[in-house]
Amino acid sequence: MLNEIGNLAFLAALFSTFCCASDLSSVRRLPDLNSAEREEMLEKLIKTHTDGEVNLKQILANSASKKEVTIAAVYLAGLYRLGDTVSELAKIIFLEEHERIQKSEALWGQFPVVEALIKIGNPSVPKMLELIQESSDPKTRKLAATVILHIETESVGAFILQKKMDTQTDAAQKERLGAAIQYLKEEDIRRHPVPPAGHR
Repeated sequence: MLNEIGNLAFLAALFSTFCCASDLSSVRRLPDLNSAEREEMLEKLIKTHTDGEVNLKQILANSASKKEVTIAAVYLAGLYRLGDTVSELAKIIFLEEHERIQKSEALWGQFPVVEALIKIGNPSVPKMLELIQESSDPKTRKLAATVILHIETESVGAFILQKKMDTQTDAAQKERLGAAIQYLKEEDIRRHPVPPAGHR
């Protein structure tokens, strides 16, 4: 799959300058690269830190992976809409990018996992419902609700949550589902977290 991305000669030179030192932020600031070239750089970044392997599920599941490599893997999982990575992504949904760069130059925003799950689409929803019911962390539940909102819209998301709530017998999980319905109405999660299409 990833090997289908074009291998450009000048890109290799750029990569040797910016990525061999794992300087992902420099890669993200190369405005003249097209999307295929950026993905090539991210793939090579991952290979540099994983003995030449590009196994996104393994990287996402490995808590010892460097943050910049994990975020690169998250971005690629969303870019290629890899539904089989949803379980691994859900476990790190709280992963946050603290570096602030201009939106026009960003490949991802503050919560790259949320963005990836939204791009993956419907396969993400069942896992988000599970997170909302089972997580004791309000931030995690709110991020999961954000994913549902931006995949399904507010009305459909509320319907899905209400339907699950109606069949839920556990009081704590029922309460969390009810809170998630309220999350869908909050302005901060209604703002779409995914960067503009030209930077995906």
